[in-house]
Amino acid sequence: MGERILRLNAKDQELLGQVLELGAATAIEVAVKTLRQPDEVRPELERLHQSGLLKVRRRKGDYEPNIYLLTAEGKQYAAQVKVGSQPGRARRRVDE
Repeated sequence: MGERILRLNAKDQELLGQVLELGAATAIEVAVKTLRQPDEVRPELERLHQSGLLKVRRRKGDYEPNIYLLTAEGKQYAAQVKVGSQPGRARRRVDE
């Protein structure tokens, strides 16, 4: 096993911090907390999901079907960002 380092920009860090504070959130809820448009944050949330820092729960029949939650790695990284250690970097174990 090795570690992969994820480099995230300030907007990504802010999104992770907001999901950490909210616990679970739709793109609209994250957009409201970050004073941005939902269409701006959706692709960023999806990218964080693809990187393994967020997981998605889907609701049927709702206008905003995706609910974003932090993975274990995402929680670890968001907590580090909150206290200011290792800004812009996250370590994630990957199988070789």
